[in-house]
Amino acid sequence: MLDTEQTTSLLKKRLVSLRQEYEKEIHALTDEFNQSREALEKSIVLIDNFINNGEVKEQTTVGQSNGLQNRNEISFRQKVFKHIKERERFVHINELAEELHDDKRISFTEFKTKLNYALSPLKKKGVYNYKQNNSKIKSYWGLTEWLDDNKKILEKYNPDKQEKDKKRAKQTALL
Repeated sequence: MLDTEQTTSLLKKRLVSLRQEYEKEIHALTDEFNQSREALEKSIVLIDNFINNGEVKEQTTVGQSNGLQNRNEISFRQKVFKHIKERERFVHINELAEELHDDKRISFTEFKTKLNYALSPLKKKGVYNYKQNNSKIKSYWGLTEWLDDNKKILEKYNPDKQEKDKKRAKQTALL
């Protein structure tokens, strides 16, 4: 039979061993928790970017690279701006969505929502939302330089005029 001193010594050793196991487990759980927290924080940043800018890309701090970004990559907002500028006329949101929607992972409706989020901040960069007769349906996006002093679309950039010109050209071609 063990005496009290031996029993105490064995119990101390067992307690020290248990403590070391618990510390390892706590350390592993803390690492796992920190990784989960970092992943959640990145998700929140991505969601905020989408809500505020219409962009779905990670932000990195100066000197940090996430391996996904490419210096030649342009943001979705820049792509939308470039597309409007290249069209050289005011464009309806549905037309923009039809021409730019290339991600089959999201529906057309979801894409239009993303497009709306991208367009709004572009107002600060010279993009103008022209609402014909204050209509939400007849709402066109173009550059402020395509407006006259009264905020009316210049004839050259008017989508209605261009549609009429296209129809006339088709009719003339058929004759």
